[in-house]
This record gives sequence, structure tokens and C-alpha cells, in this order.
Amino acid sequence: MESDFQGYLHGSDGLMFVLDARAPFTGSERDLLLEIQMMAPKLPIHFLLNKMDTIYSDQVAVRMEDETWDKVNAYFPNAKVFAFSKHYDSRQQLKDLSAFLQSNYQDDNWKERRSEKILAFIRKTLSYLLEKRAANERKCEHSISWNEQMEVKLNGAVNQLADLEKEKSENIIRSYRSLKDEVKNQLYSKIPELLRDCSKSLTESSDFSQVHVQLNEEMNERIQTFISDKIMPQYYRSLQDWIASSQLEFSQSQQFMDEMSSGFNELYKEERITLAGDFRVLDDWRRDADRMTSSIRIDNVNILLRRTPSQLLLKGAGKLFGAIPQNKANMYNRYKKYLESEDYLDVAEMITERFLTQFGLFEKSLDRDISLFYRSSFALLQKTIEQTQTEIKDYQAALEHMKENPEVYRDPITLFEVKLRQLERLEKIEKKRLAQLQRK
Repeated sequence: MESDFQGYLHGSDGLMFVLDARAPFTGSERDLLLEIQMMAPKLPIHFLLNKMDTIYSDQVAVRMEDETWDKVNAYFPNAKVFAFSKHYDSRQQLKDLSAFLQSNYQDDNWKERRSEKILAFIRKTLSYLLEKRAANERKCEHSISWNEQMEVKLNGAVNQLADLEKEKSENIIRSYRSLKDEVKNQLYSKIPELLRDCSKSLTESSDFSQVHVQLNEEMNERIQTFISDKIMPQYYRSLQDWIASSQLEFSQSQQFMDEMSSGFNELYKEERITLAGDFRVLDDWRRDADRMTSSIRIDNVNILLRRTPSQLLLKGAGKLFGAIPQNKANMYNRYKKYLESEDYLDVAEMITERFLTQFGLFEKSLDRDISLFYRSSFALLQKTIEQTQTEIKDYQAALEHMKENPEVYRDPITLFEVKLRQLERLEKIEKKRLAQLQRK
């Protein structure tokens, strides 16, 4: 009962329905034929009773044929039944089948009925062609409207993704600056303490003519040990925690992009958009973290070898009076007071700047690295937007072409309609002539 069958039904001379002799004219077959009869009331329906060779005797076969005919005629009074078997004489059986078809499907008016059906099909075809043209125009208009809506949605998705990238970039960079500032503050506070604590290594027996050189070396060594043993491991752990939190930010972005992809694919009715973030950025950051914190050597800083007035006085006094025993206690007190009272903020700032140089360069590259995570998704959305714009232009061009030259399509149909009207007129004249002959 597919649409194609229903279409051919109205153009056929008749219907031959094949029955199985083992179970002829079942309830489902009856219901199907009644439905066909409702769709085509004037359609001649006859039956071929197949597999008669399965009936074990001629008497039973005749009775089966009669019973089938009775059941059929209860619903189709004009129907005939033709018994068929592969064991019957094939030559005679074909002659009988041919006679059955001619007598039941081709009466005196079968050519006339066929002409009427052909004309009906021509009318239907012309209507279909005109409707097809209108349907094509509606399809173009609908496609233009739909693609314009999709273009708006895609541009909205680009803006949403840009906002998401900005938000995640700010969160990740802010988090990185926070851990960097924490290390920076720790260096600012701890380095002056380390340097002041160097006063404990000073004694009255120290060589005050060279003590500033020794203290300078000790201060640099303490700074290097503090950075290597305390700051670097702590910074490495902080970087790993920061990378883990960044991964969570990227995972949230991927979840958002998955939902966006799913929404678009539902609209497109196909898997057309798959937005995927580039998680390889995290692997690059892990390698950078290992590289930056594996080993670092801070160049020695001139802490007590500078030409500040206080240092010049101490060094000069040490060289002049350091060798005199009675002056050693005075020099010791002077040096100790200087070491413990100096703020060393400039030294701490210099060390911190040197330590954080490579981490500052890493921070400057974060914007670019984060944008790499979203780059392929932006590219895919932009490509889809361009394809959508191309489809809009193509449909607009096709629609304009149809509207600019309607005669190219309609004129041949109009000519065919004129010919159809002529044939219908001739058909009426022929019917009238036949009716007059019958009356005579």
C-alpha cells in the first residue's frame, strides 16, 4: 500500500491477485483488497489460485476452487478465479490464462477507459510540474531563511566562545600571577632575613680588611641554597597545582563546546560540527614547568662590594684599623650593627627579578597558548559560517533565476495543456459519436 502502488492503481486496466491454494483468501488478504476497492471502485479485480499442485486429488482441487470462488464472490461478486499449477499442461494453461485476461480485463470499452486514464494522468502530471516549480521556489526561500538563521546562531556561537576564552584566559593568568606573586613576596621577605642572619658568622677575630669579601660570598651562597632547596620545590608544586586547575578550566570549556556542538548537530540533522579544544597545551606547560624548575643558578650579587658611602667607610676602616687588636671589638660592633640594620630591599628586588625572569617570559606566552586551545574551534565555526553564506548566495541566485525567467518553465507546460484540452475535446466528440451509433 505504498504511495507508488496507489499511483499506479488508478492507471491500470485491472488487478490480478495471487492466492495460495493451501490457504486461499485469508482475512488479511480480504481486508487489503477491500481497502484497494475503496481507493479504486471501478477497478476490475480477479484472482489466480496458485500452487494447485499441492492439492492431493482432482476432486479436492475442484472443490477447493469452488470454495475459493464462493468466498471471493461474497465480497467481489464480479470477480473470477483462475486455477494455476506448474504441473498443468503449460501450453494449454497459457492459452487459458490469455483468454482469462482478455475476457475479464479487455471488454468493449477498455480502450476508452484507458484513454480517460491517460488523460487523467496527464492532468495530474501537469499539476505536479507546476506544484514542483512552486515547491522549488518555496524550498529556496525556506533554505535562505534557515541558513540566515543559522548564520546568526553561528556568529552568536563565535561571540560566546570568545567570551568563554576571555573568561578562562583571565582566570588562568590571574591564578598564575597569584602563585608568582606569592613566591615574589616570599623572596622579598626571606632574603633580607637571610642576609641579616649572616651577622652571626662575624666574630671579633675576623679579618676586617677582607671580611666584606667573605661575607659577600656567604650571602650569595645562602641565597642560592635558599632558592634551590626551598623556593624551587615549592614553585614546582605550585606550578603543578596551577596546571591542574587550568586543566579543569579547559575541561569546563570543552563541556561547553560539546553542548554547543550537539545543539548545532541537532539543527543540521547530521554530525557536522565537532568543537574540540587542544589539550596539548597542558603537555607543553608541564614540560616548561620541568625545564624552568629543574635547575637555576642566580649570578652572584655585589651585596657588600658596592660603592655606597656606608660600605666604603666600613671597608676603609677595616683596612686601617682591622689589624690593630684593640680596635677589633669596635670594628666587630660596627659591622654587626650594619649587617643587622640594613634593609637589603634592593638586593631582594634584584634577586627576585633575576629569579622570575624566565617565569615572566612564560607568563607573556600564556595568552598565545590559551588561544591555541580554542583556535581549531574558532576555525571550524568560521568555516561553517562561510559555507552558510555561500549556500545563501547560491539559493538566492537560483531563486532569482526562477523568478526572472518563469516562461522558460511555464511555456512548455502551457503548450502541453493546450494539447491536453484538444485531446479531451476529441474524447468527448468520440463518446458522443459512439452514443449516437448505439442509439441507431
